[in-house]
This record gives sequence, C-alpha cells and structure tokens, in this order.
Amino acid sequence: MSTHTTTSPANHRDWVRPLLILALVTAVLMTFQLDGTPFRGIYDDVDRSLIARNMVDSGDWLVATYVWGPLYTKPPLMYWTAAAIGTVTGRSDELPGNLASVAGMFMLVLATFWAGRNLLGTRAGLWAGLLLVTMHLFLAMSRQALLDTVMMGGFGLAFGALIHLGYSATPHSTRWWLLTAFGLSLAFMTKGPVILPVFVLIWVPMLKSNPRLRPRLGQVLAALALIVAITLPWPLVLLRAAPEAAEVWHSELFGRFGDGQQFHAWTQKPIWFYLPDLANTMPWLPLLIWAVVGAFRSRHQESRRLLLWWGLGGLIFFSLASATKRSYYLLPLYPAFALLIAARWDDLVRQIRSSRWVPLLGLITVLILGLAMAVLPLTISSVPRAPFMIGGVLTTAAAGVAIFFSRRARWTPALFWVIGAAAFLHLTYFGWFVPRANAFHSGKPFFTEARPLIGDHPVILLETHLTLSVFYLHEVPWAYARREKFPQVVADNPGALVVADPALAARFPGLAPVLVKELTEPLGKKRKLGLYQVAQPQPSSP
Repeated sequence: MSTHTTTSPANHRDWVRPLLILALVTAVLMTFQLDGTPFRGIYDDVDRSLIARNMVDSGDWLVATYVWGPLYTKPPLMYWTAAAIGTVTGRSDELPGNLASVAGMFMLVLATFWAGRNLLGTRAGLWAGLLLVTMHLFLAMSRQALLDTVMMGGFGLAFGALIHLGYSATPHSTRWWLLTAFGLSLAFMTKGPVILPVFVLIWVPMLKSNPRLRPRLGQVLAALALIVAITLPWPLVLLRAAPEAAEVWHSELFGRFGDGQQFHAWTQKPIWFYLPDLANTMPWLPLLIWAVVGAFRSRHQESRRLLLWWGLGGLIFFSLASATKRSYYLLPLYPAFALLIAARWDDLVRQIRSSRWVPLLGLITVLILGLAMAVLPLTISSVPRAPFMIGGVLTTAAAGVAIFFSRRARWTPALFWVIGAAAFLHLTYFGWFVPRANAFHSGKPFFTEARPLIGDHPVILLETHLTLSVFYLHEVPWAYARREKFPQVVADNPGALVVADPALAARFPGLAPVLVKELTEPLGKKRKLGLYQVAQPQPSSP
C-alpha cells in the first residue's frame, strides 16, 4: 500500500508568502556584490564565460570556440544563456556568465521548495529552501559561471514536476510529464545526460509504491518526443558543419567513466573523496548527519526512502561512477540534503527539549564565527573594516537572538534567526572577501590599468594564466610563450608588449617596465604582474 501524502487543496494559497520570502532571500544572497566580481580561475568559470563571449563577438552560436579553436565537448545551453544575457545587457565582463549561473541555481532553490511542499508541507519546504541557499558550497557555486549550475535549473524543473506528480492533490495530467521532460531536456542541452542517473534514483524506487508515477504509454511517447525535439536539432546541425565532433562526443561520454578515463588527471580523486567533502554543506552538516540517521530509521515512510535514495544513493553513485571528482558534482544531491534536514526538524525539536546543549553548541559556534569576523579587521590590516565589522555584528546579534529563543524552547524562531546569522556571514564573505580574493588571483586590477596602455599593440603572455589574460585583454592580439621559447616568440611578434610576473621578466634584460602592479589578497598575501616593452636593439657604432 502506498504511504505517500498529498497537499490539501484547501491550502492551495498557503505557499505564496513563503515562496516570496524564499525568493527574496535567495536573490539577495546570490546577487549581492555579484556585478564586477572577477574570476578566480581555479574553476571552469572563466573558460565558460570566454566561450560565451566568443559567441557574441563572432556571431557564431553553433560552434563553441575556446582559446585555441572549436570546443565540442559540451552542449551549448550554458553558453547560449550567458551570451544572450551579454547581448541584452551589453556587458562583456564576468556578469553575463555569473547571472546565467544564478538563474539556474535560483530555479533549483524554488524547485526544492516546490518538492518540499508536496512531500513534507509548506513550512518544511520553506526551511529546505533556506537551508539549501545557506549551504556554503551551494551558494559559492551559484555565483560561478559553470555548466553544472546552469544545468541545475533544468534538473530542478524535472524533479519538481515529478514529485508534484506523485505527491500533490492535483489531477494526474500529461502536462506534468511534459514539464519533467522539458526540464531534463534543458539539463541535457547543458551538460549531456550526466544528470539522468540522479533523476532515476529519485523516480525508479517509487514506481512500485506510487502508481501516480507510472506514466501511460501515450505520456511516455509524448515526453520522449519533446526531449528529442529539443535536444536533437543542435547535434545534427553541428555534425553537418563539423563531423569531427562525433569522435569528441564518444570520448567525452565513454572515456570519463572508470579508472581508464583520460580527462583532467588532477581531478582524479579516491573513492572516499566525497565523504569529507560533505563539509561543504556547513553550517548544516551536523544536522544533516542526524537527519540521515533518523530518515534511515523511518525508511518505511515513502518520502524518507525517496530522499535517502536521492541523497545517499547519489553519493554512492558519484563516488563509484568516475575517477574524476569535483566538489560541485554533488550539487544535484544538495536539495535532498536540505529536504532531509527539513523533514526531521519537528523531530529535532521534540528530541532536544531535554538536552538543549546540542543545538546551543551549534548556535554558539555561529556566535563565535560572527565575533571572529567582527574582530578580523582589527588583527589583519588588509581586511576592510566597515563591511566585516558590520557583518560580524549582525551575525553575532542574530546568533544571540537564536540562543535567546532556544533557551525558551521556541525552536522555530530560533531556526529562523540562526539561518539569518548564516546569511549575514555569507553576505559579508561573498560580498567583500571573495571579490578581493578573486581580484588577487585573476589579476583584473592589473589588466584594467594595462588595457589602455596596450592600445592596438599585440601582447606576448609570458607564462601567465592564459584564459584569464585572454578574457581581460579583450580583443587584443596575443601570443603565448614559455620562457625557453620566449626569444623566438619576441622575434616573431615585433612591436609586441609583454605581460609577465616581474620576477620572471627580470631574467630577460631587454624588457623595460611600462606598468608593474602589486596585488594583495585579503589576508595579506602579495603578488605582482607587469607590462613590459621589448627594448629595441641599439644600432652599432660606425
């Protein structure tokens, strides 16, 4: 017998205010100080944004073009989204790519609320959305221009519509299967079928106990037809223009799985990599561990089984399926983590009434973090005082209010205020610390000053971060050189200026500095970048 629950139609309007609250909090956290935030270059963000900008510059939206030429490894939806935003806004900096990421992750948060409302009720759906958007890695990645984050928008539509089909009181209609298919199509058009195993983990285990999740033949055919209509035209047109793409796709699809895969050796991690990586769900990791244990004990409930399959099953799959592992590959599991915690919130309230030290320990931790952030500018001069001290005071105050309510066993307002404390902490970190750290890694302040000095001259990039340099030196002719080949590259590019680290440039006596800029990390670490002119050889004496 099915044990699933449905949302009462009498409460069909109870979701409006919570959804507006969640949307506002999410928008603020994801977009605060986003405009002009530079890349760090340690993820794929600058690569993806460069490809999108190349589409706008060239007018070719069919073939993705990277630094060295065409790139066939991924479908184009992320590039199209960022390029469209760049076209509409007229921006060619980091903003279009970052906004594309925000759009996908924003949809995922709303879909988590939607799924939570159908599975657990409106209040739990709201808690799940707020917990999700204040998980550290989730929020950090929402502000990075990545394929995975844009893919999350389609995935959110797919699992939200599927869970609505199985657990809401609305009629079992073909339109929800079509919405599920549409969401999967968007995900496939962003990164291929890599999201399909996670979707199967959500869907297949429920088929036996929930007949609403068994589509009729006509619904299956309609959904497949929609997926084919959305995903097939682009590869067919591309293969006609560039037949070599087929070999790249074969290697990309089948070469990544197992120990024999050939891609990105530095991303190959051991099987246990994702277990300690779950620390990225902080500050909610302790509650997540507790919630998983409780959900396993009550796995007879269909909603708990679904979330366990989704969260733990997905974790096992990602650990075993590929040697290539990156922290943000787990993003499709984060909604399940948030929903698991939200599902057990009422149980947590009942269990901790007699042992308040457990939640107080977590609240005191947030309190200490707030105090530490407030005093950080007093100990490190390079940290800006105003934002960090204000953010630290707000975080500390919110944690203090949460402790006040928890001491009176008023756990709902206590959770609200501790989420607020986490939000203030993130606003300060992502609003001021991260942009300054990114500017240090990317060198954007240097490139901003160097660009007017370069004018129409070509540039030789001497062992600099190639993609970052090309992105910030927009429309400047360039050549890349390693130190052993540098004299020959200079000879092949007369009149070129040189961008290099001053310590490396000092090894070549013929380089005269035009601009040298020192960049400082928020914690005080320093590095330099320089723009140099190649000294012309002096004529010999008669």
